[in-house]
Amino acid sequence: MLVILIFPIMEEGFTLPIILISIFHLVFIIFFITILFNTNYTIQNEELLCKSSVFRSKIKIKNIRKIEFHKGIIVPVTWKLGLSHEGIIITYNKYDDIYISPENVDLFIKDLLAINPTIEIIQAKK
Repeated sequence: MLVILIFPIMEEGFTLPIILISIFHLVFIIFFITILFNTNYTIQNEELLCKSSVFRSKIKIKNIRKIEFHKGIIVPVTWKLGLSHEGIIITYNKYDDIYISPENVDLFIKDLLAINPTIEIIQAKK
């Protein structure tokens, strides 16, 4: 399939559209590969740094109000930087929220609570 995207069948009159579509597909594939291999969440200087490919978010941990466990494909948030269907929804500031899926959720929450012990933890609905 990738060979077809890179070396399309050249017919008279269809060369340019096929090349443009092939380039678009290649850029699309590279973008999703960077999302898969370049998603991480770190705590640095009392800030939560979330990065997924070109998407980045910086959250002051003191502004986090609640953390809610979530399971499911449909996630009711503004930012979804988590790659898994099991993760946490972090609500910060007044109305902002983000969905992330750290590898070790319990340790991650423990580290957040060490900086801001007032964070409300809400378990997943069954």
